[in-house]
Amino acid sequence: MKRILIFNAENRIALALCREFARKGFIVDMASDALLPRGFYSKYCGARIRYKEGALDNIITYIEKMKPDIILPVLENSYLIAYTLADMGVKGIVTLPPYELFMTMRDKENSMRLLRSQGLRVPPTYQVNEFINKYQDLKETKKRPRFLIKPRISGGGRGIVPFEGIEGFNRAYNIYQKQEKESKINFSGCDLGRPIIQEYIEGEDYTLYLIFNN
Repeated sequence: MKRILIFNAENRIALALCREFARKGFIVDMASDALLPRGFYSKYCGARIRYKEGALDNIITYIEKMKPDIILPVLENSYLIAYTLADMGVKGIVTLPPYELFMTMRDKENSMRLLRSQGLRVPPTYQVNEFINKYQDLKETKKRPRFLIKPRISGGGRGIVPFEGIEGFNRAYNIYQKQEKESKINFSGCDLGRPIIQEYIEGEDYTLYLIFNN
């Protein structure tokens, strides 16, 4: 019977993967650095591996002892662990994108910079100090442009705070900082940290999902 190690046990995607692999006859073990990972309480979960960010001793000990056939990272933070394991020669890790490309695309500021360099249009994007220097005189005008504070590294809409004009910035930034503290407790893989600020662009939004049968 094959064994799989699934990371991010706190995430619903990982929980669904646990269930599906178990139903296909796999022994499913799960790993997480979250306080209360829901996957650990699944009846399909075998071994439960806890680890702390930056400390992989428990994971390495598990791999050496249990020798999983497949290692499956789910969220961005576990992809970083997978790159480290791959550098150590660990086998069975699912195919990973090139490291530098991954690091560019997970960081919104870097990905926006890449898109602009390719001639693609993106909303005007600023670091906090750039934004304050550029728009501090707007409080004296009637123009009230809309903006979004966004975390550079996050997903699921977490950390995004809308505001209008420079006078709304302080309130929005205080909300953002509160969410940043909460994210460190509740959301593994969500590293709000230093944000970017983008102009809000009105328009329709389209999402494309691709399903591959490999």
